[in-house]
Amino acid sequence: MKARFKNRHARVGRKTVGFSIIVLAAIFFSLASAGTAQAATYSIRDDATGGDCASMGTWNAAAKTCTLTANLSADYGIGIESEGITLDGSGYILSGSSSGTGILIDAGGTSVTNLNIRQFVNGIEVYSDYNSISGINVSNCQRGIVLIASSYNVLKTDNISSNAGIGILADTSWTLEFGDWCPPEDPMSYYNWQCFWPAPHSSGGNAILNNAISSNGIGISLQGAQENVIAGNLISLNSTMGVDVSDSWSSSPYDIPWPSDKNKIYNNRLMNNAVQVNEDCMWCLWNSNSFNMPAPTGGNYWSDYNTPAQGCNDTSPADGFCDEPYAFSSMFGGDDLPWTAQDAWPSGKPSLSLSHLSPEWSSYADYVARELSVTWTVTDTGDIAANGVRITGSVDSNGVVLSTALPAGVISAAIPNSGSSSPVTLKYNIPEEVGSWHASLTASAMDSAGTAYTYP
Repeated sequence: MKARFKNRHARVGRKTVGFSIIVLAAIFFSLASAGTAQAATYSIRDDATGGDCASMGTWNAAAKTCTLTANLSADYGIGIESEGITLDGSGYILSGSSSGTGILIDAGGTSVTNLNIRQFVNGIEVYSDYNSISGINVSNCQRGIVLIASSYNVLKTDNISSNAGIGILADTSWTLEFGDWCPPEDPMSYYNWQCFWPAPHSSGGNAILNNAISSNGIGISLQGAQENVIAGNLISLNSTMGVDVSDSWSSSPYDIPWPSDKNKIYNNRLMNNAVQVNEDCMWCLWNSNSFNMPAPTGGNYWSDYNTPAQGCNDTSPADGFCDEPYAFSSMFGGDDLPWTAQDAWPSGKPSLSLSHLSPEWSSYADYVARELSVTWTVTDTGDIAANGVRITGSVDSNGVVLSTALPAGVISAAIPNSGSSSPVTLKYNIPEEVGSWHASLTASAMDSAGTAYTYP
Protein backbone atom coordinates (compact mmCIF):
# COMPACT_ATOMS: atom_id res chain seq x y z
CA MET A 1 0.00 0.00 0.00
CA LYS A 2 1.39 3.39 -1.03
CA ALA A 3 0.75 6.86 0.28
CA ARG A 4 2.26 10.31 0.54
CA PHE A 5 4.39 11.36 3.49
CA LYS A 6 1.57 11.55 6.01
CA ASN A 7 -0.81 9.58 8.19
CA ARG A 8 0.51 6.08 7.63
CA HIS A 9 -1.08 3.46 9.88
CA ALA A 10 1.30 0.91 11.45
CA ARG A 11 0.22 -2.09 13.59
CA VAL A 12 2.28 -3.81 16.28
CA GLY A 13 1.95 -7.33 15.38
CA ARG A 14 30.64 -12.76 14.18
CA LYS A 15 31.67 -11.92 17.47
CA THR A 16 34.03 -8.93 18.08
CA VAL A 17 36.40 -9.36 21.01
CA GLY A 18 38.16 -6.42 22.61
CA PHE A 19 41.73 -7.09 23.65
CA SER A 20 45.10 -5.50 24.14
CA ILE A 21 47.96 -7.69 22.95
CA ILE A 22 51.16 -5.89 22.02
CA VAL A 23 52.26 -8.58 19.58
CA LEU A 24 49.29 -7.74 17.35
CA ALA A 25 50.19 -4.07 16.98
CA ALA A 26 51.98 -4.63 13.69
CA ILE A 27 48.89 -6.26 12.21
CA PHE A 28 46.64 -3.39 13.28
CA PHE A 29 49.01 -0.82 11.89
CA SER A 30 49.18 -2.68 8.57
CA LEU A 31 45.43 -2.28 8.18
CA ALA A 32 45.54 1.52 8.42
CA SER A 33 43.26 3.41 6.06
CA ALA A 34 43.93 6.32 3.70
CA GLY A 35 44.21 8.74 6.59
CA THR A 36 44.79 8.77 10.30
CA ALA A 37 43.05 11.25 12.56
CA GLN A 38 45.55 13.71 14.03
CA ALA A 39 45.24 16.36 16.73
CA ALA A 40 44.22 19.68 15.18
CA THR A 41 45.73 23.09 15.89
CA TYR A 42 42.26 24.43 16.75
CA SER A 43 39.14 22.58 17.88
CA ILE A 44 35.45 23.43 17.83
CA ARG A 45 33.10 21.78 20.30
CA ASP A 46 29.73 22.37 21.86
CA ASP A 47 30.53 24.30 25.04
CA ALA A 48 30.20 27.87 26.26
CA THR A 49 33.06 29.16 24.10
CA GLY A 50 32.86 26.76 21.18
CA GLY A 51 36.26 25.33 22.10
CA ASP A 52 38.85 27.47 20.30
CA CYS A 53 36.30 29.33 18.20
CA ALA A 54 37.03 32.65 19.92
CA SER A 55 40.60 32.39 18.61
CA MET A 56 39.29 32.25 15.05
CA GLY A 57 36.00 34.13 15.01
CA THR A 58 32.65 34.35 16.78
CA TRP A 59 30.67 31.61 18.51
CA ASN A 60 26.87 31.37 18.52
CA ALA A 61 26.15 28.83 21.24
CA ALA A 62 22.42 28.56 20.49
CA ALA A 63 23.06 27.71 16.83
CA LYS A 64 26.31 25.84 17.55
CA THR A 65 27.94 27.92 14.81
CA CYS A 66 31.51 29.17 14.58
CA THR A 67 31.96 31.98 12.05
CA LEU A 68 35.47 32.94 10.97
CA THR A 69 36.34 36.63 11.00
CA ALA A 70 39.78 36.54 9.33
CA ASN A 71 42.13 34.35 7.33
CA LEU A 72 43.70 31.59 9.41
CA SER A 73 47.03 29.78 9.19
CA ALA A 74 47.24 26.44 11.05
CA ASP A 75 49.61 23.56 10.30
CA TYR A 76 47.07 20.99 11.53
CA GLY A 77 43.89 22.89 10.79
CA ILE A 78 40.59 22.76 12.64
CA GLY A 79 39.06 19.72 14.33
CA ILE A 80 35.30 19.47 14.86
CA GLU A 81 34.62 17.40 17.97
CA SER A 82 30.88 17.75 18.72
CA GLU A 83 27.82 16.77 16.72
CA GLY A 84 25.69 19.38 14.99
CA ILE A 85 28.42 22.02 14.65
CA THR A 86 28.40 24.53 11.78
CA LEU A 87 31.64 26.12 10.59
CA ASP A 88 30.99 29.16 8.41
CA GLY A 89 34.20 30.31 6.76
CA SER A 90 32.67 33.61 5.56
CA GLY A 91 34.83 33.35 2.45
CA TYR A 92 38.12 33.45 4.36
CA ILE A 93 41.21 31.31 3.72
CA LEU A 94 42.43 28.46 5.89
CA SER A 95 46.03 27.68 4.91
CA GLY A 96 48.57 25.12 6.08
CA SER A 97 52.18 24.24 5.41
CA SER A 98 51.63 21.13 3.26
CA SER A 99 51.18 18.93 6.35
CA GLY A 100 48.20 17.79 8.38
CA THR A 101 44.51 18.19 7.58
CA GLY A 102 42.63 21.42 6.99
CA ILE A 103 39.27 20.39 8.50
CA LEU A 104 39.01 17.16 10.50
CA ILE A 105 35.39 16.07 11.06
CA ASP A 106 35.06 13.42 13.77
CA ALA A 107 31.49 14.26 14.83
CA GLY A 108 28.35 13.69 12.77
CA GLY A 109 25.83 16.26 11.61
CA THR A 110 28.54 18.83 10.91
CA SER A 111 28.12 21.56 8.30
CA VAL A 112 31.14 23.27 6.73
CA THR A 113 30.49 26.07 4.27
CA ASN A 114 31.93 29.10 2.50
CA LEU A 115 35.63 28.44 3.14
CA ASN A 116 38.83 28.38 1.06
CA ILE A 117 41.31 25.65 2.05
CA ARG A 118 44.89 25.52 0.80
CA GLN A 119 48.14 23.63 1.27
CA PHE A 120 47.34 20.63 3.43
CA VAL A 121 47.81 16.91 2.92
CA ASN A 122 44.02 16.50 3.06
CA GLY A 123 41.85 19.58 2.70
CA ILE A 124 38.93 17.98 4.55
CA GLU A 125 38.98 14.57 6.23
CA VAL A 126 35.71 12.99 7.42
CA TYR A 127 35.26 10.04 9.80
CA SER A 128 31.58 10.51 10.68
CA ASP A 129 28.14 10.45 9.02
CA TYR A 130 25.42 12.88 7.91
CA ASN A 131 27.67 15.87 7.30
CA SER A 132 27.24 18.67 4.77
CA ILE A 133 30.18 20.23 2.90
CA SER A 134 29.10 23.02 0.55
CA GLY A 135 30.53 26.14 -1.02
CA ILE A 136 34.12 25.03 -0.24
CA ASN A 137 37.17 25.71 -2.40
CA VAL A 138 40.01 23.22 -1.85
CA SER A 139 43.23 23.70 -3.81
CA ASN A 140 46.94 22.95 -3.69
CA CYS A 141 46.55 20.03 -1.30
CA GLN A 142 47.57 16.43 -1.80
CA ARG A 143 43.91 15.41 -1.64
CA GLY A 144 40.85 17.61 -1.55
CA ILE A 145 38.07 15.88 0.41
CA VAL A 146 38.56 12.42 1.94
CA LEU A 147 35.70 10.29 3.32
CA ILE A 148 36.92 7.35 5.42
CA ALA A 149 34.26 4.82 6.46
CA SER A 150 31.93 7.81 6.29
CA SER A 151 28.35 7.66 5.04
CA TYR A 152 25.30 9.75 4.13
CA ASN A 153 27.26 12.94 3.62
CA VAL A 154 26.34 15.63 1.10
CA LEU A 155 29.14 17.32 -0.87
CA LYS A 156 27.71 19.97 -3.18
CA THR A 157 28.64 23.20 -4.96
CA ASP A 158 32.29 22.77 -3.98
CA ASN A 159 35.29 23.70 -6.12
CA ILE A 160 38.00 21.05 -5.84
CA SER A 161 40.93 22.00 -8.06
CA SER A 162 44.69 21.81 -8.52
CA ASN A 163 45.25 19.11 -5.91
CA ALA A 164 48.22 16.87 -6.65
CA GLY A 165 46.49 13.58 -5.87
CA ILE A 166 42.75 12.93 -5.64
CA GLY A 167 40.07 15.61 -5.66
CA ILE A 168 37.40 13.61 -3.79
CA LEU A 169 38.14 10.19 -2.27
CA ALA A 170 35.51 7.85 -0.76
CA ASP A 171 37.57 5.19 0.99
CA THR A 172 37.22 2.04 3.08
CA SER A 173 38.86 1.40 6.45
CA TRP A 174 39.68 -2.05 7.83
CA THR A 175 39.60 -3.43 11.36
CA LEU A 176 40.45 -6.87 12.75
CA GLU A 177 37.75 -9.05 14.28
CA PHE A 178 38.20 -12.27 16.23
CA GLY A 179 36.90 -15.33 14.37
CA ASP A 180 34.48 -17.89 15.78
CA TRP A 181 36.75 -20.67 14.53
CA CYS A 182 39.29 -20.07 17.34
CA PRO A 183 38.56 -20.77 21.01
CA PRO A 184 38.40 -17.44 22.88
CA GLU A 185 39.23 -19.20 26.16
CA ASP A 186 42.67 -20.15 24.79
CA PRO A 187 45.08 -17.23 25.37
CA MET A 188 47.24 -18.42 22.50
CA SER A 189 44.39 -17.69 20.08
CA TYR A 190 45.11 -13.99 20.49
CA TYR A 191 48.68 -14.52 19.31
CA ASN A 192 47.59 -16.35 16.15
CA TRP A 193 46.93 -14.03 13.20
CA GLN A 194 44.82 -16.79 11.59
CA CYS A 195 42.26 -16.30 14.36
CA PHE A 196 41.44 -12.83 13.03
CA TRP A 197 39.81 -11.61 9.88
CA PRO A 198 39.75 -8.12 8.38
CA ALA A 199 36.38 -6.38 8.37
CA PRO A 200 35.78 -3.58 5.84
CA HIS A 201 34.00 -0.35 6.75
CA SER A 202 32.90 1.29 3.54
CA SER A 203 31.89 4.84 2.67
CA GLY A 204 28.32 4.58 1.41
CA GLY A 205 25.16 6.54 0.73
CA ASN A 206 27.06 9.77 0.02
CA ALA A 207 25.74 12.35 -2.46
CA ILE A 208 28.41 14.20 -4.48
CA LEU A 209 26.44 16.80 -6.41
CA ASN A 210 27.10 19.85 -8.60
CA ASN A 211 30.78 20.28 -7.80
CA ALA A 212 33.59 21.54 -10.04
CA ILE A 213 36.40 18.97 -9.84
CA SER A 214 39.18 20.08 -12.13
CA SER A 215 42.94 19.93 -12.70
CA ASN A 216 43.64 17.35 -9.99
CA GLY A 217 45.57 14.13 -10.47
CA ILE A 218 42.35 12.06 -10.19
CA GLY A 219 38.99 13.79 -10.06
CA ILE A 220 36.91 11.36 -7.98
CA SER A 221 38.07 8.00 -6.62
CA LEU A 222 35.81 5.35 -5.10
CA GLN A 223 37.84 2.69 -3.28
CA GLY A 224 35.60 -0.01 -1.88
CA ALA A 225 32.81 2.58 -1.69
CA GLN A 226 29.21 1.48 -2.15
CA GLU A 227 25.76 2.94 -2.89
CA ASN A 228 27.06 6.47 -3.55
CA VAL A 229 25.74 8.94 -6.13
CA ILE A 230 27.89 11.23 -8.27
CA ALA A 231 25.69 13.59 -10.28
CA GLY A 232 25.64 17.07 -11.78
CA ASN A 233 29.41 17.57 -11.48
CA LEU A 234 31.92 19.14 -13.85
CA ILE A 235 34.86 16.70 -13.88
CA SER A 236 37.51 18.16 -16.14
CA LEU A 237 41.19 18.40 -16.98
CA ASN A 238 42.32 15.87 -14.39
CA SER A 239 45.79 14.71 -15.36
CA THR A 240 45.48 10.99 -14.54
CA MET A 241 41.75 10.25 -14.80
CA GLY A 242 38.35 11.77 -14.21
CA VAL A 243 36.61 8.98 -12.26
CA ASP A 244 38.31 5.97 -10.66
CA VAL A 245 36.24 3.02 -9.40
CA SER A 246 38.45 0.48 -7.60
CA ASP A 247 38.42 -2.32 -5.06
CA SER A 248 39.81 -1.75 -1.58
CA TRP A 249 42.23 -4.39 -0.29
CA SER A 250 43.19 -5.25 3.26
CA SER A 251 46.90 -5.44 3.89
CA SER A 252 49.12 -8.52 4.05
CA PRO A 253 48.91 -11.24 5.23
CA TYR A 254 45.15 -11.21 4.50
CA ASP A 255 44.86 -9.51 1.08
CA ILE A 256 41.07 -9.49 1.14
CA PRO A 257 39.24 -7.36 -1.50
CA TRP A 258 36.16 -5.22 -0.95
CA PRO A 259 34.38 -3.96 -4.08
CA SER A 260 33.15 -0.53 -5.08
CA ASP A 261 29.59 -1.59 -5.74
CA LYS A 262 26.17 -0.19 -6.73
CA ASN A 263 27.35 3.40 -7.22
CA LYS A 264 25.37 5.65 -9.56
CA ILE A 265 27.28 8.12 -11.74
CA TYR A 266 25.09 10.21 -14.06
CA ASN A 267 24.35 13.71 -15.43
CA ASN A 268 27.99 14.74 -15.07
CA ARG A 269 30.12 16.58 -17.60
CA LEU A 270 33.37 14.67 -18.12
CA MET A 271 35.59 17.02 -20.05
CA ASN A 272 39.10 16.46 -21.35
CA ASN A 273 40.41 14.21 -18.59
CA ALA A 274 43.51 12.19 -19.48
CA VAL A 275 41.37 9.07 -18.98
CA GLN A 276 37.68 9.73 -18.51
CA VAL A 277 36.88 6.63 -16.40
CA ASN A 278 38.97 3.83 -14.92
CA GLU A 279 36.82 1.01 -13.59
CA ASP A 280 39.46 -1.26 -12.09
CA CYS A 281 37.06 -3.21 -9.93
CA MET A 282 37.57 -6.91 -10.56
CA TRP A 283 35.57 -7.93 -7.49
CA CYS A 284 32.55 -5.79 -8.24
CA LEU A 285 29.36 -7.49 -9.29
CA TRP A 286 28.94 -7.52 -13.04
CA ASN A 287 27.87 -4.02 -14.19
CA SER A 288 26.90 -3.16 -10.61
CA ASN A 289 28.05 0.45 -10.96
CA SER A 290 25.65 2.45 -13.14
CA PHE A 291 26.73 5.29 -15.41
CA ASN A 292 23.20 6.16 -16.45
CA MET A 293 19.66 6.26 -15.14
CA PRO A 294 16.61 5.31 -17.20
CA ALA A 295 15.43 7.90 -19.75
CA PRO A 296 14.69 10.76 -19.55
CA THR A 297 17.37 11.22 -16.84
CA GLY A 298 19.97 9.35 -18.88
CA GLY A 299 23.72 9.30 -18.44
CA ASN A 300 26.62 11.74 -18.72
CA TYR A 301 28.04 14.20 -21.23
CA TRP A 302 31.46 13.16 -22.57
CA SER A 303 33.81 15.59 -24.29
CA ASP A 304 35.13 12.78 -26.51
CA TYR A 305 31.74 11.34 -27.47
CA ASN A 306 29.02 13.82 -28.43
CA THR A 307 29.21 14.34 -32.24
CA PRO A 308 28.80 12.08 -35.29
CA ALA A 309 32.52 12.42 -35.99
CA GLN A 310 33.16 10.83 -32.56
CA GLY A 311 30.63 8.04 -33.24
CA CYS A 312 27.68 9.69 -31.49
CA ASN A 313 24.60 9.83 -33.71
CA ASP A 314 21.19 10.91 -32.45
CA THR A 315 18.78 9.63 -35.09
CA SER A 316 16.85 6.62 -33.86
CA PRO A 317 15.05 8.28 -32.25
CA ALA A 318 16.27 11.89 -31.95
CA ASP A 319 15.96 12.10 -28.18
CA GLY A 320 19.13 13.86 -27.04
CA PHE A 321 21.00 10.58 -26.45
CA CYS A 322 23.68 8.99 -28.61
CA ASP A 323 22.25 5.95 -30.37
CA GLU A 324 25.17 3.79 -29.21
CA PRO A 325 26.63 3.54 -25.68
CA TYR A 326 29.84 5.25 -24.64
CA ALA A 327 32.00 2.19 -23.93
CA PHE A 328 34.96 2.77 -21.62
CA SER A 329 35.37 -0.80 -20.31
CA SER A 330 35.24 -4.07 -22.23
CA MET A 331 34.41 -5.91 -19.00
CA PHE A 332 32.03 -3.55 -17.20
CA GLY A 333 30.39 -1.74 -20.11
CA GLY A 334 29.86 2.00 -20.08
CA ASP A 335 27.24 4.73 -20.32
CA ASP A 336 24.19 3.39 -22.17
CA LEU A 337 22.52 6.79 -22.55
CA PRO A 338 25.25 9.38 -23.17
CA TRP A 339 23.95 12.91 -23.76
CA THR A 340 24.68 14.85 -26.94
CA ALA A 341 24.53 18.22 -25.15
CA GLN A 342 25.64 19.55 -21.77
CA ASP A 343 23.07 20.12 -19.04
CA ALA A 344 20.21 18.87 -21.21
CA TRP A 345 18.97 16.46 -18.53
CA PRO A 346 15.77 17.23 -16.60
CA SER A 347 15.90 18.95 -13.23
CA GLY A 348 13.39 19.93 -10.58
CA LYS A 349 11.60 18.34 -7.67
CA PRO A 350 11.53 14.52 -7.78
CA SER A 351 8.11 12.93 -7.30
CA LEU A 352 8.22 10.58 -4.31
CA SER A 353 5.73 8.31 -2.59
CA LEU A 354 5.95 6.34 0.65
CA SER A 355 4.81 2.89 1.75
CA HIS A 356 5.77 0.47 4.51
CA LEU A 357 6.14 -3.25 5.12
CA SER A 358 4.61 -5.04 8.09
CA PRO A 359 6.27 -3.94 11.35
CA GLU A 360 8.30 -6.56 13.18
CA TRP A 361 10.40 -7.19 16.25
CA SER A 362 13.82 -7.64 14.67
CA SER A 363 15.17 -9.58 17.66
CA TYR A 364 14.07 -10.93 21.02
CA ALA A 365 16.05 -8.15 22.69
CA ASP A 366 14.05 -5.59 20.70
CA TYR A 367 10.82 -7.32 21.74
CA VAL A 368 11.79 -7.06 25.40
CA ALA A 369 12.77 -3.42 24.94
CA ARG A 370 9.55 -2.72 22.96
CA GLU A 371 11.62 -1.51 19.96
CA LEU A 372 9.53 -2.20 16.86
CA SER A 373 11.12 -1.99 13.39
CA VAL A 374 9.22 -0.51 10.46
CA THR A 375 10.76 -0.63 6.98
CA TRP A 376 9.59 2.30 4.89
CA THR A 377 10.00 2.30 1.12
CA VAL A 378 10.52 5.53 -0.81
CA THR A 379 9.55 5.27 -4.50
CA ASP A 380 10.39 7.72 -7.28
CA THR A 381 7.22 7.91 -9.39
CA GLY A 382 8.32 10.62 -11.85
CA ASP A 383 10.96 11.46 -14.45
CA ILE A 384 13.60 13.03 -12.18
CA ALA A 385 15.95 10.89 -10.08
CA ALA A 386 16.04 11.61 -6.34
CA ASN A 387 19.40 11.95 -4.58
CA GLY A 388 20.34 11.94 -0.92
CA VAL A 389 16.85 11.03 0.29
CA ARG A 390 16.58 11.47 4.06
CA ILE A 391 13.76 10.85 6.53
CA THR A 392 13.83 14.02 8.61
CA GLY A 393 10.93 13.64 11.02
CA SER A 394 8.21 11.35 12.36
CA VAL A 395 5.20 12.58 14.33
CA ASP A 396 3.60 9.62 16.11
CA SER A 397 0.38 9.08 18.01
CA ASN A 398 -0.56 7.07 21.12
CA GLY A 399 2.68 7.73 22.97
CA VAL A 400 4.85 5.97 20.40
CA VAL A 401 8.34 7.49 20.18
CA LEU A 402 10.78 7.21 17.29
CA SER A 403 14.05 5.82 18.68
CA THR A 404 16.12 5.97 15.47
CA ALA A 405 18.23 9.10 15.29
CA LEU A 406 17.29 11.44 12.46
CA PRO A 407 18.02 12.24 9.72
CA ALA A 408 18.05 8.67 8.42
CA GLY A 409 19.12 7.98 4.84
CA VAL A 410 17.59 5.41 2.55
CA ILE A 411 19.99 2.65 1.53
CA SER A 412 20.59 3.94 -2.00
CA ALA A 413 22.00 7.46 -2.29
CA ALA A 414 20.19 7.82 -5.61
CA ILE A 415 16.72 6.51 -6.44
CA PRO A 416 16.34 6.27 -10.21
CA ASN A 417 13.24 7.68 -11.86
CA SER A 418 10.42 5.58 -13.33
CA GLY A 419 9.24 3.62 -10.32
CA SER A 420 12.50 2.66 -8.59
CA SER A 421 12.56 2.54 -4.80
CA SER A 422 14.84 2.22 -1.79
CA PRO A 423 14.10 1.24 1.82
CA VAL A 424 14.95 2.69 5.21
CA THR A 425 14.21 0.95 8.54
CA LEU A 426 13.17 3.02 11.56
CA LYS A 427 12.71 1.79 15.12
CA TYR A 428 9.88 2.92 17.37
CA ASN A 429 9.45 2.50 21.11
CA ILE A 430 5.95 1.09 21.65
CA PRO A 431 4.19 1.38 25.04
CA GLU A 432 2.84 -1.99 26.17
CA GLU A 433 -0.81 -0.94 25.97
CA VAL A 434 -0.54 0.31 22.35
CA GLY A 435 -1.83 -1.92 19.53
CA SER A 436 -1.62 0.59 16.67
CA TRP A 437 -0.58 4.15 15.92
CA HIS A 438 -0.26 6.70 13.14
CA ALA A 439 3.12 7.93 11.89
CA SER A 440 3.40 11.12 9.84
CA LEU A 441 6.81 11.32 8.17
CA THR A 442 8.73 14.19 6.60
CA ALA A 443 11.64 13.82 4.21
CA SER A 444 14.09 15.68 2.00
CA ALA A 445 15.73 14.94 -1.36
CA MET A 446 17.82 16.64 -4.05
CA ASP A 447 17.99 16.67 -7.82
CA SER A 448 21.29 16.22 -9.67
CA ALA A 449 22.03 19.95 -9.38
CA GLY A 450 22.00 19.63 -5.58
CA THR A 451 18.79 21.65 -5.17
CA ALA A 452 17.08 20.49 -1.98
CA TYR A 453 13.36 19.77 -1.64
CA THR A 454 11.17 18.82 1.31
CA TYR A 455 8.25 16.38 1.55
CA PRO A 456 5.33 16.58 1.93
